[in-house]
Amino acid sequence: MLDHPNVVRLFSTSQDEKQIYLVLELCEGGELFQKIVEAKKLAETQVATIMKQILRSICYLHGAGIVHRDLKPENFLFQSKGVPLEHNTLKLIDFGLSKFLAEGEVLQNLVGSAPYVAPEVVARSSGRPCDLWSCGAIMYMMLSGAPPFTGMNDRQVFQKAKSEKPRLIGRLWEPVSEAAKDLIRRLLDADPASRITAEHALESDWIKGESADKAALDPEIVRNLHRFSSASRFKRTALIAVAHQLREDEVETLRASFNAMDKDGDGCLTLDEMSRALAASLPDLVPLEDLKRVMDEIDVNDDGYVSYTEFLAAAMNQRLPDNEQLCWRAFKAFDLDGDGSISLSELRTVMGDQEMTRQVSPDVASLFQELDSGGQGHVMFPDFMRVVSADSEREAAASQSGR
Repeated sequence: MLDHPNVVRLFSTSQDEKQIYLVLELCEGGELFQKIVEAKKLAETQVATIMKQILRSICYLHGAGIVHRDLKPENFLFQSKGVPLEHNTLKLIDFGLSKFLAEGEVLQNLVGSAPYVAPEVVARSSGRPCDLWSCGAIMYMMLSGAPPFTGMNDRQVFQKAKSEKPRLIGRLWEPVSEAAKDLIRRLLDADPASRITAEHALESDWIKGESADKAALDPEIVRNLHRFSSASRFKRTALIAVAHQLREDEVETLRASFNAMDKDGDGCLTLDEMSRALAASLPDLVPLEDLKRVMDEIDVNDDGYVSYTEFLAAAMNQRLPDNEQLCWRAFKAFDLDGDGSISLSELRTVMGDQEMTRQVSPDVASLFQELDSGGQGHVMFPDFMRVVSADSEREAAASQSGR
């Protein structure tokens, strides 16, 4: 499952005889395309903030071996209504043309919307770089209000994209910085072999200068990360379940902290990124020698790094026992058949879900007995909350004894 702050979340799926249904995160802020149409063109500072989010999403996808192949302003939605563009969260949607791409594999289909299609896609020999061309076309359109190449039909657009350079002179382009123009040129390089990658684009002077992440680490977030390492496997699973369902307005501060730590923008925190962030802001809060152990515990699915959802789960650790609504969401994630109770079978299923926790063989029967204190054969919500609270008290005691 895709897990990045700038990629729309998939909550659940279902199907009948004719259709597959996807329940996706609600984005109420409208399309990026509509914002461009309304404003004619966007301010350079706004474009830098938006491009950083676009490039982060693509860096993450490419790191996961996925090529989107249909990047355009219509496929980016703003999370919130009434929030200024430079403070809004952008979400990439519509993976209908996306493909997993093995190293060295070449895609031969002509797909996408003409103004954003790279020359190599037209030549039916494309790969990851085609997404970066589309990013360049989107950036050009945001700054000028028009696509980089136009024509009477798709064939003319494709020909110009192959043979011409993007026009970056004239009245519209006079206010635009040379650093922004340089990034456009590197994104709209007709040669995919020399075209800039998403990772390198995020390191460009323009992106780093215009849209630097300035969020400082909150000491309470770091304390929660540390306490999470003492949490039971049951509570970690519950927190991951809740983190999958959180709304953007509930995680705004946590998202800013995650992005500030995620220096390469790939949507994953490495040990080096976490240690650098702690050393820069809060060097005395968690000893660096303890950080590896803490990170190993936060890395619930054991893939060697901390994902966005894992970070959210750990960072909101102390909220769960004090917030009945969050506890209810966690309870419902275990209550797979929706009957208002958790059976032993449901507990086994969720505790063995690789999306939520490691494939370690826990004593689920013993946990079920602890949850089902009345011996009814099923777990009700008050029992669930009781065990979550007891786990939190054990964490607090462990944290105190470790000081």
